[in-house]
Amino acid sequence: MGLKSGLIAEEKKISVRRSSIVSDLIGFYKESGTERHIVQVEFVGEEGQDLGGLTNDLYTNFWLQVMQVYFRGEGAVVPHLPLHLKRRLQGDYIAIGRILSHTAAVCGFIPSRLSRSLLLSLIYESDAVSDDVALSDFLLYITDAEKRLICLARRDLRSLTPKQSDRLISFFSMFGLTELPSATCLEDQLRTIARSELVDKPAPLINQMRKGIPEGHLNVFWSILTVQMIEHLFRSQRPTPQAVVKVLCTGDQVLKPAEEVAYYFLQLFIESLDKDELEAFLLFVTGCSILPEKISVTFTSLTGPNRRPIVHTCTNALELPSTYASSQDLKREFRAVLSDQMSFTMNAL
Repeated sequence: MGLKSGLIAEEKKISVRRSSIVSDLIGFYKESGTERHIVQVEFVGEEGQDLGGLTNDLYTNFWLQVMQVYFRGEGAVVPHLPLHLKRRLQGDYIAIGRILSHTAAVCGFIPSRLSRSLLLSLIYESDAVSDDVALSDFLLYITDAEKRLICLARRDLRSLTPKQSDRLISFFSMFGLTELPSATCLEDQLRTIARSELVDKPAPLINQMRKGIPEGHLNVFWSILTVQMIEHLFRSQRPTPQAVVKVLCTGDQVLKPAEEVAYYFLQLFIESLDKDELEAFLLFVTGCSILPEKISVTFTSLTGPNRRPIVHTCTNALELPSTYASSQDLKREFRAVLSDQMSFTMNAL
């Protein structure tokens, strides 16, 4: 991304506590200027030099956590604060805008759960969001169960059971549309809900985020993004088990039989992961939950209590024990590692 080449070479040191990444980082960015610099990241109480891995770790974890408080939605999110938090936290969105632009600059990614409606409103204001884009985002924004109901209704509203019809009416009411679903104008009704929920309601908070994006960043990067470019960017970042297996690399090593087997077990394990588990695996190995260009795999002969996968997030490298007796053996060990929060601190790597 062109943003990185425009950063000031003088490094800004960012020191945060892993237990309070969101509040620490927002506090750091409340003062303008950091978003124009290269950064050096330090986690308080942890060892490790930031060669890029700690930076990815910090900003990835920030976006995973900030979406739980400052945003709302399932597969696509928009800014939202419940009323009891609004007075205290709404001023933080300027800092969140700065962090978003700096994430793109220093890490080269845009959090893929941010809806296209949000990004287009952020760059061009709300008029740039078409009703089709808003509706497409809305189907990602709602739960899977709600999406299934909406898909049934769009296919044939009259085929819904009485119970499903009642649920659809409740769904409309929940979003403030107090009219009955109609077969003749269902699409317009859904577009009205989508635009209200993803464009109109979050607009004040999106405007705050826009204030945090430096004009220079806006001119050289954000203002050139289109819907198609955003979709391409998100697709290229989105990890799938098959895509992660493809980026595994053993280099020029000639693998021993035990290493071949362990490598095969690793691929089986990755292919078994669901979306959340896959993101946790990538965060453990690379410090970032988006798809990397490469994960280098080497092998160790660790056994007994010392046996464990060792990672180097700065270089996206995994040292894999070649001593697993079965694929279940590897799965058990990796799942134990990924479920232990201490695995994600620098002292544990």
